[in-house]
Amino acid sequence: NGTEEETDEEEEEEEEELTEEQLFDMEMMRKAIQLAQSAGGERGANGPFPRPIGAAILVNADNQIIGTGRSDYNMDAVQAAISSAGISATPLREWCVSWPNNPKLRRDIASSTLYVTLEPTADRQGEALPPMTQLIMFSGIKRVVIGCQDPVKERTSKGAALLHGAGISVSMGILQEECENLISEYSKLTNSKLHAMARKHFRKYQRPLGFLHCSVVETDCIAAFARHGNAFGKDFGGKTLSYRDFGSY
Repeated sequence: NGTEEETDEEEEEEEEELTEEQLFDMEMMRKAIQLAQSAGGERGANGPFPRPIGAAILVNADNQIIGTGRSDYNMDAVQAAISSAGISATPLREWCVSWPNNPKLRRDIASSTLYVTLEPTADRQGEALPPMTQLIMFSGIKRVVIGCQDPVKERTSKGAALLHGAGISVSMGILQEECENLISEYSKLTNSKLHAMARKHFRKYQRPLGFLHCSVVETDCIAAFARHGNAFGKDFGGKTLSYRDFGSY
């Protein structure tokens, strides 16, 4: 019991050492985590798997939430939060941002902080969707608080660095472990050997990796052909030995 009491006292002392801004950042990040969890988990009915699940909250200088968003199959969390705040953003070759004729909203956005559970990507998502970092910059948001880094090794901290280089204040690692737990399955999948090979293939050839399955038959037995479909045995002398040849293109 003594050890537990000492641990509780240490945690209280640590919280007391945090600034008001840091405490508020943690509060907003918890809200973002809860919003992401409302999808029912990574593989939930409302989740975007195999894309990463995430959530974003936009807060003005008066600490009022002016926009929220959660990633799904149709929209990234950042895009959803900015749209929820009242800004129209159209993905063309670059983001086309349309501001409403509302001076207060303009002031709110110009002084706002965006809380995101996952680091915004600095890469295009196919030909249809420009980088989320570009949308943040074009929207005029002045500060971004990030829960965890992008788990893809080639993209880790790239988005945060790009935002920082554009003059946006960036904080990262707020409730990092909780945010990482949101995308644990995605992290394993995206860092698998196959996904790493696919990304390397795309960087080299600028096209997605595909697989071609060729089945080879070495028999004149029509019955065997009909029986085994697209996988034919090489030896039909009482045994069936399947032979398949895989290739990438």
